[in-house]
Amino acid sequence: MKAELERETLARKKAEAAFEREHHLFQTLIDNLPDRIYFKDAQNRFVHNHKVQLERFGLKSQQDFDFLSEMHARQAFEDEQQVMKTGESITICERETWPDGRVTWTKSTKVCLRDKQGKVVGTFGTSIDITQTKRVEEELRRIKEELELRVQQRTMELQAANNELQVQIKKSEEAHEQLEVSLHEKETLLKEIHHRVKNNLQLVSSLLEMQARYIEEPKALSAFQECQNRVRSMALIHEKLYQSKSLAEIDFGDYIGSLARLFMRTYHTSAENVRLEISVQPTFLNLETAIPFGLLLNEIISNCLEHAFPDQRPGVIRVSLKPAADGQFTLTVEDDGVGLPEKFDLQQNTSLGLRLICILTEQIHGSIQIRRQPGAAFIITAQEIKIKERIKA
Repeated sequence: MKAELERETLARKKAEAAFEREHHLFQTLIDNLPDRIYFKDAQNRFVHNHKVQLERFGLKSQQDFDFLSEMHARQAFEDEQQVMKTGESITICERETWPDGRVTWTKSTKVCLRDKQGKVVGTFGTSIDITQTKRVEEELRRIKEELELRVQQRTMELQAANNELQVQIKKSEEAHEQLEVSLHEKETLLKEIHHRVKNNLQLVSSLLEMQARYIEEPKALSAFQECQNRVRSMALIHEKLYQSKSLAEIDFGDYIGSLARLFMRTYHTSAENVRLEISVQPTFLNLETAIPFGLLLNEIISNCLEHAFPDQRPGVIRVSLKPAADGQFTLTVEDDGVGLPEKFDLQQNTSLGLRLICILTEQIHGSIQIRRQPGAAFIITAQEIKIKERIKA
């Protein structure tokens, strides 16, 4: 029996030594983990606490009240009692103030411990230091609050700016409406002016026609008819402006066609065998250019109808208008009639009509070329004149 007892004693010592080694390894492992791990018995006493934590505060007691505030210690006790009562684990985040004044945040998980028979023997807990995470969260919260404040301030500034802009837009709209009303009134007034000018010029033309009935001398009658044609040319421009959508300019191509038909009615006897061909590209002229240009066209075509086809000779008068370079345009009036004398000089001619051609060409700052044979051609290149240029001239 003695031998048997010695063997049992030796086996027990080996088992105790093995347990001590395993326990030491287990404690070493737990104590060196970065997170706090602890065990408590059913009376809320530490069976094992994180060694580093105990050494940090120089604690020897195994009670929460030794290193936690009374409030936190009581809360820890209540949490562990709840875990042992319900058997359900809990996870909480809490702020802790330590004896050395440090303030930390931890995330703790507490689990109920049972023995092999299922009896509650205590609690097991882990505690992770989330202080740095909380600091980051606090900093992010502070930054968020600052950003929200800035956004709010900026929103208020933008709202104020938007309100001011709305006020300015409203004022601008009101001013635009007033301008539209004023512009409409002026357009109506200008239309009425052009209409009245056209009526007055037609009245002058009618007076000249009535007066011409009492004139028997051919040259005087011709002079009256030429004056009447000039008045009609100007009246026609005002009529076109009155009918136009834009009071600033007229379609000169359309004007040329109307003026040509007027000539054919005026010179119906001498022009009955003459065909008028018109080739006009879209060209719009303002009033400052259209009136002298219309008179210029009147003088040239009148001259052709009177002199190019004697003895009712048949022929063709071609009128073309097309844009040229640098904003200029070119008017060409040519016929296949008898042409001009070899010694013909436009500058030296004493005819009123030809003198007017020179004067009007200068007035629109243009240049004129003349082809004498075969037939005659007047080629005028000019640029639309503006009101300021007209004033300077």
